[in-house]
Amino acid sequence: MKRAGAAAALTVATWLAPFGAVADPPEWAQAGRPAPPPEFLQPTLDAGLAPYRTSGAHGRLEGCAPPIVAALAAQWMRAFQAREPGVRVELSPPYLPPQGALNPRLRDFLEGHLDFAFLTREMAASDVAQFRRVHGFDPLLLPVSGGSFRHFGFVDAVAVVVHRNNPLQGLSLAQLDAIFSRTRHRGQAAPAVTWGELGLPEWTGRPVHVVGTGAWVGEESARATFFRERVMDGAAQRGEWRDDGRPPDAGDAVVTEAVAADPLAIGFTAMGHLTPGVRAIAIAVQPDSPLIEPSYENVARATYPLSRVFYLALARKPGHTLRPALEAWTRFLVSKDGQALVLAQGVFLPLREFQASQALEKLSQFSGGVQPGFGFAP
Repeated sequence: MKRAGAAAALTVATWLAPFGAVADPPEWAQAGRPAPPPEFLQPTLDAGLAPYRTSGAHGRLEGCAPPIVAALAAQWMRAFQAREPGVRVELSPPYLPPQGALNPRLRDFLEGHLDFAFLTREMAASDVAQFRRVHGFDPLLLPVSGGSFRHFGFVDAVAVVVHRNNPLQGLSLAQLDAIFSRTRHRGQAAPAVTWGELGLPEWTGRPVHVVGTGAWVGEESARATFFRERVMDGAAQRGEWRDDGRPPDAGDAVVTEAVAADPLAIGFTAMGHLTPGVRAIAIAVQPDSPLIEPSYENVARATYPLSRVFYLALARKPGHTLRPALEAWTRFLVSKDGQALVLAQGVFLPLREFQASQALEKLSQFSGGVQPGFGFAP
């Protein structure tokens, strides 16, 4: 990792939320959201990323993007069109949230009137259903950038948090599934309802208080959708959230406050929401695999299991190829050239080689079905 200044240590205990949750001001719809200051640490570009090879394609492409992607997308377009002068890429405002119910431009993509859409979240179930009704097949989602580390609202990584006095060091994805789901597709025989069942014999019999339930009652929040797909979904089965019969709370935005006030609580939230009263725990991919700390380096290397990415959504019919101009644009985004622009911006994290390879493989072999699961090294 490169350092942007003098050497310093980043620890979970000192992470603070640099941005609060506020409604987007109207000017963001026209100019995009201003980028936050770059992280103090910056990764190096993965040497395994393939350079872009000019294709000589011709055509016109039109797409849409949410506010946080507008500035980066403009850089991508300028660099791509310098390499492919025969292709014109247009990405016009308004830049609005990545849900069809809130964004007429995204609805245009869902209905087949645009060539592509940048999405900073996993696609909402209602949007997938609308796309499927129009096209007769599912959208193709390809990762084109890592999220950020802890820049709130910029696809920051997800943290599982406990009270600062909770002695728990970490949990596996299977244990998280047993806490948050009622389906337990990762193989746990019974739900985890006490801390003793999670490896804390000194807390045997003490109940686990799950907070943040409002994030998944009704239409899931972006983080809840990501968490379900990464933690709870099976190979071909959707995970279902636990239901304690309690009224839903205000969702993952209040998790840190609720956990800081209750030593028995657990929840998930944005890395940019962390406060001194809570502690982000390490995560293991398998029950017998090492715990991975939610550190900047692990997120940047995409080894932390709750690292996030954002996507390019395409309407590609299974068994058919993309138009040459659209395929060239897609390949440029995940190339070394495209990811170098992500690194230069200093907010989002560039893809690792294995993530870019996954994207290109899906581009070549897509056979239908929304494809979640990108984002971290297994």
